[in-house]
Amino acid sequence: MKSLYQAGNCLEQLGRIGEARDRYTKAIALVEKSHDSFGWPYQGMARLLLDEKPEAASEFAKKAVSLQPDEYSNHAILSKVYERLGDLPVQSVRRRPRLPEIRTIPRPAMLFTNFIGR
Repeated sequence: MKSLYQAGNCLEQLGRIGEARDRYTKAIALVEKSHDSFGWPYQGMARLLLDEKPEAASEFAKKAVSLQPDEYSNHAILSKVYERLGDLPVQSVRRRPRLPEIRTIPRPAMLFTNFIGR
């Protein structure tokens, strides 16, 4: 299944989209049959569908994320799909925790001046 994905990826880069779609479809069938957690074929299919059928691309991208949530590229394609659909869900954006307020630290030159002046 990984070799089918790689073949599809190479064909996609060569602009042979029909053949790439065929390889991704076959890889997805093998992933579903084996219940493997390999999301890249879904990611590839999402890339192919992004311009023509973003709604369909969304389903493939979500599946890729569900299979491999730690793979950053799955999240990247999902965010591209959301952007294309004009639907960036707020809950999917991780926000940094609020940091405590930091007091201003004197610059070293000021510390040196204060030391010399004593």
